[in-house]
Amino acid sequence: LGARPTSAELPDSILQHVIRTRESVILDDACAENLFSEDEYIRYQRPRSVLCLALVKQATLIGVLYLENKLASHVFTPARYSVLNLLSSQAAISLENARLYTELTTENRERRRTDEALRREVLERERAEQLARMDEMRFRRFFDLPLIGMAVTSPARRFLEVNDKLCEILGYSREELIGRDWASITHPDDLSGNLDLLDEAMGGATESYSMDKRYIHRDGQIVHVSISVCCVRRVDGTADHFVLTVQDVTARYQVQEQLQLTEAHLKHAQHIAQIASYEAYPPEFFSTGWSEEFRDICGLKPGDPVPGREEFIERFVHPDDREHVRKAFQMRGTADRRSMFEYRVVRPDGALRYLQSVADTVKDKNGRIVQLVGTILDVTERKLATERLETQTALLDRLFQSVAEATVLLDLDDRVLRVNTEFTRMFGYTDEQATGLRINDLIVPPEKIAEAVLLSAKLAQGELCNAETVRRREDGSCLQVSILGAPIVSGGRQIASYAIYRDITERKRVEEALRESRERYAVAVDGAMDGIWDWDLVTGMFYRAPRNQQITMGRPSDGIDVRHADEWSQWFQLHPDDVSKRDVAIRLHLEGRTPHYEIEYRVRHQDGAYHWVHARGVCIRDASGRAIRFAGSTSDIDARKAAEEALRASEQRFRDYAASASDWLWETGPDHRFTWFSPRITDVDQPNYQIGKVRWEVAADVDEEPEKWRLHRATLDAHEPFRGFTYRAVQADGSIAYLAVSGRPVIDAQGRFQGYRGAASDVTLSVRADQAEKALHRTQAELAHVARVTTLGELAASIAHEINQPLAAIVADAYAALNWLDRSGAKLENVREALTGIVSDGDRAAQVVTRIRALLSRSPIERAPCDLGKVVSDAALLVGAELRRHGIVLEMLMQAQLPKVMADRVQLQQVVLNLLMNAIEAMREVPRERRLLIARSLVEQRDDGPLAVVEVEDAGVGFRGSQARLFDAFYTTKPGGLGMGLSISRSIIERHGGRLWATANPEHGATFHFALPGIT
Repeated sequence: LGARPTSAELPDSILQHVIRTRESVILDDACAENLFSEDEYIRYQRPRSVLCLALVKQATLIGVLYLENKLASHVFTPARYSVLNLLSSQAAISLENARLYTELTTENRERRRTDEALRREVLERERAEQLARMDEMRFRRFFDLPLIGMAVTSPARRFLEVNDKLCEILGYSREELIGRDWASITHPDDLSGNLDLLDEAMGGATESYSMDKRYIHRDGQIVHVSISVCCVRRVDGTADHFVLTVQDVTARYQVQEQLQLTEAHLKHAQHIAQIASYEAYPPEFFSTGWSEEFRDICGLKPGDPVPGREEFIERFVHPDDREHVRKAFQMRGTADRRSMFEYRVVRPDGALRYLQSVADTVKDKNGRIVQLVGTILDVTERKLATERLETQTALLDRLFQSVAEATVLLDLDDRVLRVNTEFTRMFGYTDEQATGLRINDLIVPPEKIAEAVLLSAKLAQGELCNAETVRRREDGSCLQVSILGAPIVSGGRQIASYAIYRDITERKRVEEALRESRERYAVAVDGAMDGIWDWDLVTGMFYRAPRNQQITMGRPSDGIDVRHADEWSQWFQLHPDDVSKRDVAIRLHLEGRTPHYEIEYRVRHQDGAYHWVHARGVCIRDASGRAIRFAGSTSDIDARKAAEEALRASEQRFRDYAASASDWLWETGPDHRFTWFSPRITDVDQPNYQIGKVRWEVAADVDEEPEKWRLHRATLDAHEPFRGFTYRAVQADGSIAYLAVSGRPVIDAQGRFQGYRGAASDVTLSVRADQAEKALHRTQAELAHVARVTTLGELAASIAHEINQPLAAIVADAYAALNWLDRSGAKLENVREALTGIVSDGDRAAQVVTRIRALLSRSPIERAPCDLGKVVSDAALLVGAELRRHGIVLEMLMQAQLPKVMADRVQLQQVVLNLLMNAIEAMREVPRERRLLIARSLVEQRDDGPLAVVEVEDAGVGFRGSQARLFDAFYTTKPGGLGMGLSISRSIIERHGGRLWATANPEHGATFHFALPGIT
């Protein structure tokens, strides 16, 4: 503070502010507007960064620390400020200590002069002693000051006196230090140097010495100190004691070590990164003070002269980059901001290096560029790495696209980064369509979402994923895939993942088919109950499965039995007739003369009986063709042998049956011509005349029924089976016979059609009986028609009455209408009523005529759903006049829920009409009070469905003859009757699947019943 700088040397306003306030001033950018912008020094010198600290020691201002940086702003970061603040504290201490040390030194010099005077003036002892006591008092006062550590030591290196500050520095109490050898707490590496200086002082070579050394603190820590030692001698010149001062400089050493370490790290980093720094000045702005790093980059040896700018360009810069570098050098001298450009240099050894130059400008207070500060970075490795990366990227892209499996790259959110062409082919999504979408949203069907989420979670945890599952294509179809997923790790962390999909649909199908095949094979083996055997021809050991032992020896076993082949021969007993045959078969196969070993022979079981077995096997040969292993299976064929014997007997029986049967068997070739007939016992050689002919060449009805034969030939050409084909054939003797044939196609193992096999029957009698039955049915129909006509003839009077009634009413109504029309003021309502009556009576007459016409017609039988109640009602209308003429009362008791029947309406009406007429006939001669005719219906429930039953009950004379013959044809009890009515009625009902019967009433008359199956 005593030497005040001028405003041209330091910013006076900042210094005064710090001295006055004792506060630190930090200007991160002094060129910017701030509190001290008007300071003359700031305005002209234009520093960039400024730091000014007050040096205070125990509230006393000792000095001011001023630091500035003219090149960069924001230099004094918080970390640096903390270090500098600590250094300022240490500096304040050091300044104070220096002042005290100066005073101490002055005192020491004064004391030495005093001592010298004492030695020169022995006679002035009293005065000297007094001066000494005064010195001692001053020394004690100074000694007790807490500013610096002080001690008095003996020539024997022991502490005689210590002050509190030294105790604080070393961590020991005064009592612990007094009498202690100071060498015991000195760092071993510093002890020898300290002792050398001590010896020099002891010998009188020096009076004092100073050094930096290390003490070992009581807690084991290292304490850096700066000591000054002064030797106090006796009158004879020998050392009496030593006075030393100790200043703790540990903080300074720590800061120095940190700074040295930082500088070393920075220098090492620059060396490793091949970063060279430089400063350039106008006008060329080219640095000739090359750093060692730049020399190394350009290939210059230490001591080689540094070229100028143009020489550098021509000598080192790559020819293709020289103009670019010249322009860059020119432009950066006028640039207002940081400039950066890249270029190539060629070293003297021919090596090519890529360099990146970055420069910042330093301007004066007038804004002129006065300096360039920059770095040169060797980016050769980066450039080469970039080129390699681009090459590898292109190669990887080609490899990625050429992968035979569908592959997709995913980010950490499972979003698609890339897909290859196989992925597009398999799933239908192009790279543009898929990129950015979540893979689970893209190809995972809804039912597989939970599974896919688990796979994604495993991938996110850095695990490999393997799965076989189902995925969805773009068109919505699904396929089975195997998935291999793996994380992509860089720098110890996962940056992405990939998944490979393989279409395993066909493999799954094959596996399923293989599984089914294995299951079928296992079932087949279990079903066949084969016994497996294996013969090691090298060792002679023979392996037999439990089933093999059971088959060949009849002895049960729980596991595989292993014995030598010679030992097995003692247990294995062949039938004597089969031994040589089996040995020959084995030898031929082992010699390679047969493709496989297969033989049937007999073996003897433990019960003494021989059993048939079938053995089959194959040998395995080594590279030389020598048989080394023989394996196969043995089957129990006792049942097959018995079946073969039974088959032979069955075939013989079949031949016997075929030879003695009335039918015969036949065969045809692929051209449908007969090749074989079995003989018949009735006509042994009858069919043989047809050999070599086709069926339609011997048929007599081809021209009569061409459609039937066309369909039959189409069936044969389609190789389909047929049954019951009936045709008329000409026999060998010229007679006509009806034949019914059935046949099935014969297909060989290769699927080729070989002809037909079948059977033929002579159905001449059956056909002719059927023809007779059809003629009978026609006759019966004619008789039924005759019966209907006869019945209507009997009802002629009644029918005439039924028709005359509506006709008379029509005439009366017509006259009445005419009379009303002739009157003046005729009432049209009366005329309309008369005309309505005419229409109604006309319809009634027409209905009667329609019913009669239906009964008289010969229309073919047509079955349709019929209402039995309506049939009975219509028949009752036809006999209404007859009932009134004979005074017979008709009661209709028909159920409304009577099921309909499938029948011909006319025929059923004929049956009901016949039963009603018989009932009227039976009651003609009974008293009038008994003349009651009841027609009723009811329903009978059966397991196979309901029955509709109709009953006609009269109170007539009853049965006059045999009840058993009531329904016989031509049986009658009426004079002049034909006896066909009930017979025809029964046949009609039975043809409809029903039944007609009669029962005698308890008192009078009879009841006729018929039942027909109802429609459910």
